[in-house]
Amino acid sequence: MRRSEIKTGVIVLLIIACASAPASAAISIKLRGGLTFLLQSDYNRGMKGLYDYYGDSQQGLAGQYKLFSAGQDYGGEIIISPWRNMGIGFGAGFLQAGVLNSVSYRDLTYTIRESYEPNLRVIPLTLNIHAFFPLSRRLWIDIFGGAGYYFAKFEHRSGREADFFSYSETRTFDADKNTVGLQGGLGLELRLGSHFAFCAEIDGRYAELSNVQGNWTERVAWFLGEADDQGSGAPFWFYEKNVSGTTYPQVAFSGTRPADPSYGNIRRGTLSLSGISASAGAKITF
Repeated sequence: MRRSEIKTGVIVLLIIACASAPASAAISIKLRGGLTFLLQSDYNRGMKGLYDYYGDSQQGLAGQYKLFSAGQDYGGEIIISPWRNMGIGFGAGFLQAGVLNSVSYRDLTYTIRESYEPNLRVIPLTLNIHAFFPLSRRLWIDIFGGAGYYFAKFEHRSGREADFFSYSETRTFDADKNTVGLQGGLGLELRLGSHFAFCAEIDGRYAELSNVQGNWTERVAWFLGEADDQGSGAPFWFYEKNVSGTTYPQVAFSGTRPADPSYGNIRRGTLSLSGISASAGAKITF
């Protein structure tokens, strides 16, 4: 996620917002914060498949898979209202989601412990059309929708340790990817006067990251020493592992295409930015 691109995008949005405002238009600034929930993606399907595979093949399995879904969503928007019931919003925000999963199992006479930690950070720049409808003198409905440009950064860290020979390995993967999407939602405003209102809203977005490629590092250590390796341009892979007629979705971050006679449906994986957010905040009108 390049900071220069984000700064340029925010400046352009501010210039457009200021230049497009008629002299008689009301200008509002809305700030909000809340929770977001990402929809299912190849990553979740692959990690759930890995846990299912361990459950069917490993002994002494401990650990439960937690969905990579919940996170925080913060944003701000400049809304220009040339008419009392209509406005144009120029917004920017910050969305973050992450989770830490761990599992352990027995292999022969020793224990293996594994951990998986994905993290997703997104900065959206949005353009929305707002329609306002009164429910009473103070309570108004805000229906909005539009398009957005999303700057995304995905990071993944995994670790593996074994009691045998003090073995450990750590792998990291990070990728920057931008995409376009759509968003829309429904909000409530409690107007305490002509210049201030409390607001709450539920909104959804549709966006997807495809052909994700990034940098990777690997460190392997045991009682005789350690070795490091790194590279760039490694794709995010999705595939299905077939074991005795049972199919387990899997994911990999590798510069080489996964290859095994038991693998099928091998393709580039996708990361979904689609989801639902619930937030609350305040709006100031000038």
